[in-house]
Amino acid sequence: MTMESSTIAADNYAQKKFSVLKRKRSQDDFEPELDVEFISEQPPAKRGFFRPWLDEPQPARKSNTNSNNNNPLNSITYHANMVRSQTPKQRSPKEQQRRDRNTLACLLSRRARQAKQLALEQQYQQFRQQHEANLQQQIRLSLYYVRFLQQAMASSSPLPPTPQQRQLQQIQQCWPQQAALMKR
Repeated sequence: MTMESSTIAADNYAQKKFSVLKRKRSQDDFEPELDVEFISEQPPAKRGFFRPWLDEPQPARKSNTNSNNNNPLNSITYHANMVRSQTPKQRSPKEQQRRDRNTLACLLSRRARQAKQLALEQQYQQFRQQHEANLQQQIRLSLYYVRFLQQAMASSSPLPPTPQQRQLQQIQQCWPQQAALMKR
């Protein structure tokens, strides 16, 4: 291979890593001032975190058309956490008073509902504790009764033998060898 064919092959070789270096070399040969500007440029700034509460409101954009100026939605500045914008409705004092009363009634009913729920929960807890105490007392009494019966049975005289037990005792007395075989 000659030197010329290797340079042609290198020129045709287009890997991303080497293409940047080749471009810089070619700029160095022909225009050194552009290369200095190209290298001295700062890298692009990274995108900041999404924090809408830190954003300052941006001024509203003015448009030349009269139809956009009449639209009240365009006069509101955009915030990142706003989903939609609503223009405040003009209400009569009577209607506003009715709305205020309705809001207060809603709040009061919500508080009453929460108080009822809390009272029911407390009542349930008391019932559960009483039920648990009753169960424990029943268990204690049943255990006491079982122990009492065991002690009463142990202290009383032994029961008379059943007919089968009497037969076994007779066999053991009469036939000691047969009794030994039966035990096996």
